Amino acid sequence: MSRHRARPRPVPSGVRPWYDEHGIVPDLVTNSHAHIMEFGVYPLASGDLVPAATSGSQGWLLCRDECGEDARGPEGSVCGDGQLWGASEYGYAVVDIWPDLLQVTYKDVEGNDLFCWQRTHEDPEGEVCE
Repeated sequence: MSRHRARPRPVPSGVRPWYDEHGIVPDLVTNSHAHIMEFGVYPLASGDLVPAATSGSQGWLLCRDECGEDARGPEGSVCGDGQLWGASEYGYAVVDIWPDLLQVTYKDVEGNDLFCWQRTHEDPEGEVCE
């Protein structure tokens, strides 16, 4: 029996309109989802960019092609708008915050790096770690 369960892509949670309405621009939005891990940088109505990290893949994994530069999915990168990386794989995210740098690193269950992104306060779009 496969450990993946086929499902359609999740519907966005709808927090972006709330941020727009109240003028909130978070440095990072984190959330948990039982089936996937993904990361993206998304625009608000103001034009500000907000990075969002989804982690917590401990339930049945959703069958989705992987997204990102090193995507292993059959069709290559299948990222949605603003999404930089995504995987249907068990693992977790580590968020490191220093005075001048914020870094999000996704790891598999063995602790191996899967994806890393970082930003300074001056560059909210950030970049994939080297």
